[in-house]
Amino acid sequence: MAFEINGLDEETLPHVFSVRFFGVQIEQLLMNLDMEGIEASSGSACTAGSVDPSHVLVAMFGEDHPGITETLRISFGLGNDQAEITQAAETISQVVLRLAKRKEERV
Repeated sequence: MAFEINGLDEETLPHVFSVRFFGVQIEQLLMNLDMEGIEASSGSACTAGSVDPSHVLVAMFGEDHPGITETLRISFGLGNDQAEITQAAETISQVVLRLAKRKEERV
């Protein structure tokens, strides 16, 4: 599965991770992650709960760019440890691969 980490190290917050999964619709990914107990979002915190695209993602990618609907945002807190982060990464990888496989089967 093709992916791209959004942002340069010097331009990102250390507790926020933003990644684009090419070809994966983020709403499907978010629903599946929620069922796995992982909380994530599709945009900036200031657009949480909004149906409009994140102004941050629009600024990064441009209007109507697929990256707007393929980007996952995860925030970490002081209570998260390395084991939780590793488990979340493994689960996200499994879910993304499962969704990609389903998409291929429909084509």
